[in-house]
Amino acid sequence: MNKILIIMILAMFAFSCGGSSGGGAGAVDNTGVIISGDNGGYIVHDLNAGDAEVILSDTVSGISGETGDNTAVLKPAPVDSVNDVVRDSDETVSDIEAVDFEITVVNMNGEPLSGAIVTLKDENNLMVTSAVSNESGLVLFTSPIETDDTIAAISIIHPEYEAREISVEGIGSLEAVIRTVGLETAQETVAWTDTDGDGIPDEADAFPDDSELAFVSKGRFTLKFTETGFAVKLHITEKLNVKNEVVEIILHSIPVETGEAGYLFGVSIKGESWMLIRDLKTGSTKPVMINVKLSTPVPRTEMPAMPYEPFVKPAVSL
Repeated sequence: MNKILIIMILAMFAFSCGGSSGGGAGAVDNTGVIISGDNGGYIVHDLNAGDAEVILSDTVSGISGETGDNTAVLKPAPVDSVNDVVRDSDETVSDIEAVDFEITVVNMNGEPLSGAIVTLKDENNLMVTSAVSNESGLVLFTSPIETDDTIAAISIIHPEYEAREISVEGIGSLEAVIRTVGLETAQETVAWTDTDGDGIPDEADAFPDDSELAFVSKGRFTLKFTETGFAVKLHITEKLNVKNEVVEIILHSIPVETGEAGYLFGVSIKGESWMLIRDLKTGSTKPVMINVKLSTPVPRTEMPAMPYEPFVKPAVSL
Protein backbone atom coordinates (compact mmCIF):
# COMPACT_ATOMS: atom_id res chain seq x y z
CA MET A 1 0.00 0.00 0.00
CA ASN A 2 2.82 2.35 0.88
CA LYS A 3 4.53 1.59 -2.43
CA ILE A 4 1.38 2.49 -4.39
CA LEU A 5 1.02 5.75 -2.47
CA ILE A 6 4.65 6.69 -3.13
CA ILE A 7 4.26 5.99 -6.87
CA MET A 8 1.12 8.13 -7.02
CA ILE A 9 2.85 11.01 -5.21
CA LEU A 10 5.85 10.82 -7.58
CA ALA A 11 3.56 10.81 -10.62
CA MET A 12 1.63 13.83 -9.36
CA PHE A 13 4.89 15.67 -8.64
CA ALA A 14 6.25 14.99 -12.18
CA PHE A 15 2.99 16.20 -13.75
CA SER A 16 3.01 19.43 -11.71
CA CYS A 17 6.59 20.19 -12.95
CA GLY A 18 5.42 20.28 -16.56
CA GLY A 19 6.68 16.87 -17.54
CA SER A 20 3.94 16.61 -20.15
CA SER A 21 4.93 18.54 -23.29
CA GLY A 22 1.32 19.09 -24.26
CA GLY A 23 -0.06 20.70 -21.10
CA GLY A 24 0.27 23.69 -18.83
CA ALA A 25 2.65 26.42 -19.91
CA GLY A 26 4.59 24.00 -22.07
CA ALA A 27 7.87 22.14 -22.10
CA VAL A 28 11.01 24.06 -21.24
CA ASP A 29 14.41 23.35 -22.78
CA ASN A 30 17.71 24.00 -21.01
CA THR A 31 17.76 27.65 -22.13
CA GLY A 32 14.60 28.45 -20.19
CA VAL A 33 12.64 29.26 -23.36
CA ILE A 34 9.14 27.84 -23.70
CA ILE A 35 9.10 25.78 -26.87
CA SER A 36 5.64 24.22 -26.79
CA GLY A 37 2.32 24.48 -25.01
CA ASP A 38 -1.46 24.73 -25.21
CA ASN A 39 -1.38 28.25 -26.62
CA GLY A 40 0.71 27.36 -29.64
CA GLY A 41 4.15 27.63 -28.09
CA TYR A 42 4.97 31.30 -27.59
CA ILE A 43 8.67 31.96 -27.18
CA VAL A 44 9.39 34.14 -24.15
CA HIS A 45 12.71 36.01 -23.78
CA ASP A 46 15.48 34.69 -21.47
CA LEU A 47 18.06 35.45 -24.15
CA ASN A 48 21.51 36.89 -23.68
CA ALA A 49 21.88 40.66 -24.07
CA GLY A 50 22.20 41.55 -27.72
CA ASP A 51 20.51 38.43 -29.05
CA ALA A 52 17.53 38.91 -31.33
CA GLU A 53 14.25 37.67 -29.87
CA VAL A 54 11.84 35.75 -32.07
CA ILE A 55 8.31 35.97 -30.71
CA LEU A 56 5.52 33.86 -32.12
CA SER A 57 2.44 36.04 -31.88
CA ASP A 58 -1.00 36.63 -33.26
CA THR A 59 -0.79 38.50 -36.58
CA VAL A 60 -4.10 40.31 -36.02
CA SER A 61 -3.63 41.64 -32.52
CA GLY A 62 0.15 41.45 -32.52
CA ILE A 63 0.03 40.56 -28.82
CA SER A 64 2.15 37.68 -27.56
CA GLY A 65 0.22 35.11 -25.53
CA GLU A 66 -2.94 35.01 -27.66
CA THR A 67 -3.77 32.34 -30.15
CA GLY A 68 -3.09 33.06 -33.79
CA ASP A 69 -1.17 31.78 -36.77
CA ASN A 70 2.17 32.01 -34.93
CA THR A 71 3.92 34.36 -37.36
CA ALA A 72 7.56 34.96 -36.42
CA VAL A 73 8.43 38.58 -35.64
CA LEU A 74 12.13 39.46 -35.44
CA LYS A 75 12.89 41.95 -32.69
CA PRO A 76 16.13 43.99 -32.87
CA ALA A 77 18.90 43.80 -30.30
CA PRO A 78 18.13 45.59 -26.99
CA VAL A 79 20.60 48.41 -27.70
CA ASP A 80 19.05 49.19 -31.09
CA SER A 81 16.77 52.17 -31.55
CA VAL A 82 14.79 53.59 -34.47
CA ASN A 83 13.85 57.29 -34.51
CA ASP A 84 13.27 57.85 -38.22
CA VAL A 85 11.46 61.01 -39.29
CA VAL A 86 8.71 60.70 -41.92
CA ARG A 87 8.53 63.50 -44.47
CA ASP A 88 5.37 65.55 -44.67
CA SER A 89 3.82 64.47 -47.98
CA ASP A 90 2.74 68.06 -48.63
CA GLU A 91 6.41 69.10 -48.64
CA THR A 92 7.45 66.64 -51.35
CA VAL A 93 8.23 68.72 -54.43
CA SER A 94 10.49 66.42 -56.44
CA ASP A 95 10.91 62.81 -57.49
CA ILE A 96 14.18 62.87 -55.55
CA GLU A 97 14.53 64.20 -52.02
CA ALA A 98 17.55 64.57 -49.73
CA VAL A 99 17.42 62.17 -46.78
CA ASP A 100 19.58 62.79 -43.71
CA PHE A 101 21.26 59.77 -42.14
CA GLU A 102 22.35 59.71 -38.51
CA ILE A 103 23.69 56.28 -37.61
CA THR A 104 25.23 55.56 -34.21
CA VAL A 105 27.20 52.32 -33.87
CA VAL A 106 27.59 50.81 -30.38
CA ASN A 107 28.57 47.55 -28.75
CA MET A 108 26.11 45.43 -26.78
CA ASN A 109 26.79 47.48 -23.66
CA GLY A 110 25.70 50.61 -25.49
CA GLU A 111 29.27 51.97 -25.73
CA PRO A 112 30.13 53.88 -28.95
CA LEU A 113 32.31 52.19 -31.54
CA SER A 114 34.69 54.25 -33.64
CA GLY A 115 36.16 52.95 -36.89
CA ALA A 116 33.01 51.13 -38.03
CA ILE A 117 32.38 51.36 -41.77
CA VAL A 118 28.77 52.18 -42.55
CA THR A 119 27.56 51.64 -46.13
CA LEU A 120 24.20 52.61 -47.63
CA LYS A 121 22.94 50.29 -50.35
CA ASP A 122 19.97 50.79 -52.65
CA GLU A 123 17.18 48.29 -53.34
CA ASN A 124 19.41 46.61 -55.94
CA ASN A 125 22.14 46.11 -53.32
CA LEU A 126 24.37 48.67 -55.05
CA MET A 127 26.56 50.89 -52.90
CA VAL A 128 25.34 54.51 -52.64
CA THR A 129 27.80 55.89 -50.12
CA SER A 130 30.01 54.92 -47.17
CA ALA A 131 31.44 56.60 -44.09
CA VAL A 132 33.43 55.79 -40.94
CA SER A 133 32.05 56.24 -37.43
CA ASN A 134 33.81 58.80 -35.24
CA GLU A 135 34.81 58.53 -31.58
CA SER A 136 31.13 58.91 -30.63
CA GLY A 137 30.20 56.02 -32.92
CA LEU A 138 28.37 58.51 -35.13
CA VAL A 139 28.06 58.67 -38.91
CA LEU A 140 26.36 61.65 -40.56
CA PHE A 141 25.61 62.11 -44.25
CA THR A 142 22.86 63.22 -46.60
CA SER A 143 21.92 61.21 -49.66
CA PRO A 144 19.46 61.84 -52.52
CA ILE A 145 16.72 59.21 -52.51
CA GLU A 146 13.93 58.64 -55.02
CA THR A 147 10.60 59.22 -53.31
CA ASP A 148 9.11 56.02 -54.72
CA ASP A 149 11.93 53.84 -53.33
CA THR A 150 10.55 51.33 -50.86
CA ILE A 151 13.63 49.83 -49.23
CA ALA A 152 17.33 50.37 -48.67
CA ALA A 153 19.95 48.61 -46.57
CA ILE A 154 22.67 49.77 -44.21
CA SER A 155 25.61 47.43 -43.72
CA ILE A 156 28.13 47.88 -40.93
CA ILE A 157 31.53 46.22 -40.56
CA HIS A 158 34.23 46.49 -37.89
CA PRO A 159 37.32 44.29 -37.53
CA GLU A 160 36.53 43.36 -33.92
CA TYR A 161 32.78 42.89 -34.26
CA GLU A 162 30.31 40.77 -36.18
CA ALA A 163 29.16 42.39 -39.44
CA ARG A 164 25.55 43.44 -39.54
CA GLU A 165 23.02 44.67 -42.11
CA ILE A 166 19.70 46.35 -41.35
CA SER A 167 16.90 47.24 -43.73
CA VAL A 168 15.22 50.64 -43.99
CA GLU A 169 11.70 50.25 -45.29
CA GLY A 170 9.77 53.10 -46.88
CA ILE A 171 13.05 54.96 -47.42
CA GLY A 172 11.51 57.24 -50.06
CA SER A 173 8.99 58.61 -47.54
CA LEU A 174 11.55 59.49 -44.88
CA GLU A 175 13.11 62.84 -44.12
CA ALA A 176 15.73 61.40 -41.78
CA VAL A 177 17.01 57.94 -40.87
CA ILE A 178 18.08 58.03 -37.23
CA ARG A 179 19.24 54.67 -35.92
CA THR A 180 21.36 53.19 -33.15
CA VAL A 181 22.78 49.82 -34.16
CA GLY A 182 24.46 47.35 -31.81
CA LEU A 183 27.25 45.00 -32.86
CA GLU A 184 28.24 41.77 -31.15
CA THR A 185 31.89 41.09 -30.37
CA ALA A 186 33.45 38.76 -32.94
CA GLN A 187 34.94 35.51 -31.77
CA GLU A 188 38.03 36.31 -33.81
CA THR A 189 39.34 39.64 -35.04
CA VAL A 190 38.99 39.96 -38.81
CA ALA A 191 42.30 40.24 -40.67
CA TRP A 192 41.54 42.91 -43.26
CA THR A 193 43.62 43.42 -46.39
CA ASP A 194 44.45 47.13 -46.55
CA THR A 195 46.75 47.76 -49.50
CA ASP A 196 47.10 51.54 -49.10
CA GLY A 197 47.21 51.48 -45.28
CA ASP A 198 44.42 54.03 -44.74
CA GLY A 199 42.52 51.82 -42.29
CA ILE A 200 39.81 50.88 -44.80
CA PRO A 201 39.81 47.27 -46.03
CA ASP A 202 40.17 46.79 -49.76
CA GLU A 203 36.70 45.26 -49.99
CA ALA A 204 35.15 48.53 -48.75
CA ASP A 205 37.72 50.95 -50.19
CA ALA A 206 36.71 52.54 -53.51
CA PHE A 207 40.38 53.49 -53.97
CA PRO A 208 42.40 50.61 -52.48
CA ASP A 209 45.68 51.92 -53.92
CA ASP A 210 45.23 55.56 -52.91
CA SER A 211 45.52 56.45 -49.21
CA GLU A 212 44.19 59.97 -49.89
CA LEU A 213 40.79 58.63 -50.97
CA ALA A 214 38.48 56.00 -49.49
CA PHE A 215 34.82 56.29 -50.55
CA VAL A 216 32.50 57.58 -53.25
CA SER A 217 29.01 59.02 -52.97
CA LYS A 218 26.81 59.04 -56.07
CA GLY A 219 23.66 60.76 -57.27
CA ARG A 220 21.75 60.78 -60.57
CA PHE A 221 19.27 63.50 -61.45
CA THR A 222 17.09 64.71 -64.31
CA LEU A 223 16.74 68.48 -64.07
CA LYS A 224 14.09 70.46 -65.93
CA PHE A 225 13.99 74.24 -66.21
CA THR A 226 10.47 75.07 -67.31
CA GLU A 227 11.10 78.74 -68.13
CA THR A 228 13.72 77.91 -70.76
CA GLY A 229 12.60 74.45 -71.86
CA PHE A 230 16.03 73.14 -70.89
CA ALA A 231 16.40 69.60 -69.47
CA VAL A 232 19.57 67.77 -68.53
CA LYS A 233 20.66 64.59 -66.81
CA LEU A 234 23.27 65.25 -64.17
CA HIS A 235 25.42 62.49 -62.68
CA ILE A 236 27.48 63.40 -59.62
CA THR A 237 30.26 61.44 -57.94
CA GLU A 238 31.92 62.69 -54.80
CA LYS A 239 35.29 61.28 -53.80
CA LEU A 240 35.88 61.23 -50.04
CA ASN A 241 38.78 60.53 -47.74
CA VAL A 242 38.75 58.41 -44.60
CA LYS A 243 37.77 61.49 -42.54
CA ASN A 244 34.46 61.69 -44.44
CA GLU A 245 35.64 64.83 -46.24
CA VAL A 246 34.84 65.57 -49.89
CA VAL A 247 38.10 65.85 -51.83
CA GLU A 248 36.95 65.82 -55.46
CA ILE A 249 33.67 65.99 -57.39
CA ILE A 250 32.91 64.63 -60.85
CA LEU A 251 30.09 66.42 -62.69
CA HIS A 252 28.72 64.68 -65.78
CA SER A 253 25.94 66.44 -67.68
CA ILE A 254 23.92 64.88 -70.52
CA PRO A 255 21.55 67.33 -72.27
CA VAL A 256 18.05 66.00 -72.92
CA GLU A 257 16.37 69.13 -74.30
CA THR A 258 18.39 72.22 -75.15
CA GLY A 259 15.43 74.58 -75.08
CA GLU A 260 16.02 78.14 -76.17
CA ALA A 261 19.34 79.00 -77.79
CA GLY A 262 21.85 81.06 -75.87
CA TYR A 263 21.33 79.53 -72.42
CA LEU A 264 24.13 77.91 -70.46
CA PHE A 265 23.90 75.29 -67.74
CA GLY A 266 26.08 75.10 -64.68
CA VAL A 267 26.34 74.03 -61.06
CA SER A 268 27.24 76.17 -58.06
CA ILE A 269 28.90 74.59 -55.03
CA LYS A 270 29.55 76.67 -51.91
CA GLY A 271 29.57 79.92 -53.85
CA GLU A 272 31.77 78.77 -56.74
CA SER A 273 30.29 77.91 -60.16
CA TRP A 274 31.26 75.52 -62.94
CA MET A 275 29.74 75.68 -66.44
CA LEU A 276 28.79 72.39 -68.09
CA ILE A 277 27.05 73.56 -71.30
CA ARG A 278 29.16 76.16 -73.06
CA ASP A 279 27.81 76.55 -76.62
CA LEU A 280 26.95 80.26 -76.88
CA LYS A 281 24.84 79.98 -80.06
CA THR A 282 22.60 76.94 -80.06
CA GLY A 283 23.24 75.17 -76.76
CA SER A 284 25.43 72.07 -76.76
CA THR A 285 23.85 68.66 -77.18
CA LYS A 286 27.04 66.85 -76.21
CA PRO A 287 27.71 65.36 -72.77
CA VAL A 288 30.20 67.25 -70.65
CA MET A 289 32.27 65.84 -67.79
CA ILE A 290 34.51 67.86 -65.51
CA ASN A 291 36.51 67.05 -62.38
CA VAL A 292 36.36 69.60 -59.59
CA LYS A 293 39.30 69.26 -57.21
CA LEU A 294 38.54 71.18 -54.04
CA SER A 295 41.39 73.35 -52.81
CA THR A 296 40.74 72.09 -49.28
CA PRO A 297 38.77 68.93 -48.38
CA VAL A 298 35.31 69.86 -47.10
CA PRO A 299 33.59 67.83 -44.34
CA ARG A 300 30.59 66.10 -45.83
CA THR A 301 28.33 67.66 -43.20
CA GLU A 302 29.28 71.10 -44.54
CA MET A 303 28.56 70.22 -48.17
CA PRO A 304 25.21 71.16 -49.73
CA ALA A 305 23.05 68.20 -50.66
CA MET A 306 23.25 66.92 -54.23
CA PRO A 307 22.57 68.21 -56.85
CA TYR A 308 23.93 71.32 -55.11
CA GLU A 309 22.70 74.49 -56.89
CA PRO A 310 22.12 73.84 -60.62
CA PHE A 311 21.20 76.81 -62.82
CA VAL A 312 20.71 78.05 -66.36
CA LYS A 313 21.46 81.59 -67.45
CA PRO A 314 21.61 83.54 -70.70
CA ALA A 315 25.05 83.51 -72.31
CA VAL A 316 25.02 87.30 -72.54
CA SER A 317 24.94 87.55 -68.76
CA LEU A 318 28.36 85.95 -68.39
